[in-house]
Order: sequence, then C-alpha cells, then structure tokens
Amino acid sequence: MINSSESPSPWALLEADDEVGHLLHDRHRLALGVHAIAHKDGVAILGGPAPEMFSGYGVRKVLTQVLPLLDGEHTIAEIEAACQDIDPRQIRDIIGNLFMSGLLRNGSAAEPASDLDVYLDRIVGGTGVHRSGCAAANSLRSARLAILAPDPIAQRLAALFDEIEGGATVQVRTVNDLDSSLDLLLSVSVPGSADPQALFERANRLGIPALNLEVAGCDARIGPLVLAQTSASYACYRAAHVRLTESDSGHDPHV
Repeated sequence: MINSSESPSPWALLEADDEVGHLLHDRHRLALGVHAIAHKDGVAILGGPAPEMFSGYGVRKVLTQVLPLLDGEHTIAEIEAACQDIDPRQIRDIIGNLFMSGLLRNGSAAEPASDLDVYLDRIVGGTGVHRSGCAAANSLRSARLAILAPDPIAQRLAALFDEIEGGATVQVRTVNDLDSSLDLLLSVSVPGSADPQALFERANRLGIPALNLEVAGCDARIGPLVLAQTSASYACYRAAHVRLTESDSGHDPHV
C-alpha cells in the first residue's frame, strides 16, 4: 500500500490509468536490442530511446533475478512468485519504470531475430494493430501490397518492399487488378495521374484499406487512410481538400 505522504509509484500510476492499466498484467519482455550491463553500483539498460540507469541498495540483485523473467512468458504474478525473497513493490516499480520508458514488449520474441525484427521491435510496442514489433514484422512478411503509381515509382516501391523482407507486391492499373487477397492499396498520385477514386471505391467494397500519397513538385501530402467500410470515403476527402496534383494545373476538383 502506498503511504499517502509519498508520491505514487510508477506502477501505481500506470495501474490507475484506464488506457494502459490492463496491459501491466500481460506477459512482458525486454524489446529486442535492449540489454542490461553492470554500471557502478547499479545496472544500465541500453538500447532504448535513452539509457536507463537503476542504482541503489540491492537494485542489482533485484534486476539480476527479474530481468531474465521478462522473457514474454511470465506475468507479473508469476515473476513475484519466482522471486519470493524480493519485496513485490520493488519488482512492480522496476517493471513500471521499464514500461514507462517504452522498453517492454508483449509475447515471445522472434527466434532467430532478423535485423527487421530488431528494428521494428525497438520502435513498435503494443498498439491497436500489433502486440509488438516482432508481430509487425511477421505481418509485413505475409502482406500483399497493391501499388497504384507510375511505372518507375511502382517498381522502386516494390524493390524497397522486397528489400525490407516484405511480402508480395502487385502493381495495379485498373479496378479489375484488385482482389480481396490484398492487404493494402497504396496510391501515389503525381501531376497527370488518373483519379484513383474508382480504385478506392472498389478497395472499400473488398475490405482493403487504402492510402493516397499526392506529390507535386517539392510538395507532398499523405491522406486519407481509408479504412475499408469504416471511415469516410476518398470522395469525401476530395470534397474537403484541393489535391496538390490538381492545384498546380488550375483544375478545380469540386467541379
């Protein structure tokens, strides 16, 4: 129990938060690329956005026992049960600090881990889409990306997607090139490009999210991400914003 005269612990602050409190009881692990080394009278956690220093009486003993159990296989209750000689408040405060520093991920890590796994796991924590960067990497490897763009741009994007261990890319030119096996439609509009509205509408009917990137000269604008059957249509976006690729030519998209 926290003394009313003391500041709430990191764990108590997190547990009281409606958005993240329930996440504390998941099975956590350190993000890939994050490791601990002895430092003076404590331990330094390296590999995150900034080095994290833990020092003080007994902290090295606590971390020596707790860190190996942050492997994605143990809940906080299981860690406490395995470390019966350590005050549970110390365990929770350390895990709370690591959580707040963005160093913890959910579930087991990829083995063996590729550079992509390590990179994404260091920057992607638990989100509404992925539980961790490893999960994001696995999703990327199995993804099928539809690209609507001029040939040189489409070819370059396909090569980049393949280079980062992505899944399959399909270049689309007409609505008939889209099918429900695709995971994302990426449209790149440049001056002179055909209006992608018809493809966005078909993607919406097929349940495929779509994203439009408009490029004109040195200017660019991204939007919208049309979440199939759940968000405003591409037509609504055009009604609200003059497209960069059309504003240069003087064409009025409202006509």
